[in-house]
Amino acid sequence: MSMNKILLSIIFFSFNVGVCFTQDDSEINGGVIKYEAFDKFDLSYFKDADPKVKEWLAGMPKGVKYAKVLYFNNRYSLFEEDNTAQAAVVDKKVLVMRSKMPYITAPRPVLKKIFINRGKGVMSKQMELMTRFFIIEEDLTTWVWKPGTKQVKILDYMCMSATSTSGDKVVTAWFTPQIKTKAGPELYGGLPGLILAVDINGENVLLATEVNLNPPSDKLFKKPTEGKKMKSEAFQNLVDEKMEQYRAERESRKMKENSDKSGYHK
Repeated sequence: MSMNKILLSIIFFSFNVGVCFTQDDSEINGGVIKYEAFDKFDLSYFKDADPKVKEWLAGMPKGVKYAKVLYFNNRYSLFEEDNTAQAAVVDKKVLVMRSKMPYITAPRPVLKKIFINRGKGVMSKQMELMTRFFIIEEDLTTWVWKPGTKQVKILDYMCMSATSTSGDKVVTAWFTPQIKTKAGPELYGGLPGLILAVDINGENVLLATEVNLNPPSDKLFKKPTEGKKMKSEAFQNLVDEKMEQYRAERESRKMKENSDKSGYHK
């Protein structure tokens, strides 16, 4: 199912907003869910670029897709890159854009792996920042979900919508009550059914491509270990520091480019 066609089969239905999200004790024992994750390129650096550069960008991909997998049972969940996925043929244009991104976009943390212990309400995240890995252990993210008014069918499962606001992001999760679990991809969860898709500000970023409801081996559920352990606040301070360095370097580079165009050199 194409990520761009996820909403083609939207069916409106009446929903009593007074109904709360509840869940009984008949959760399934576990499963393995494969997802397609879409990572959009940040092209804000080019907003004042030369018209020829903008024309070049118009013909380039706007992002790249990755294969992800969610393992879950009644107590734990693990979300990571799907190393079992068949190697896809990557568009040469995507390779070009990916090779340039580290040099022209702001540094940002990337979630590589997340282990969740729902019984204890804690999670362990492996983050990547500028090729370095970090381990952050903290309390499980609590989402405040608002019932939506739409349904969509994903992989033969009827899904309901729920929205939550995080900063300037409006997150829409599509979950199916047919698979009773509070698990979901990445940090998303806490709904009365498995989350099969996630939209952020109206754009799809996660979409289930395969559902296997056979419980995975308990041996799979291990905390990530590669990386420097940091507190969440300390890691955010590091991200802010790298962002500030990037802004300063970009401003300096722009000033030099403008100086070169004017024919003046210091």
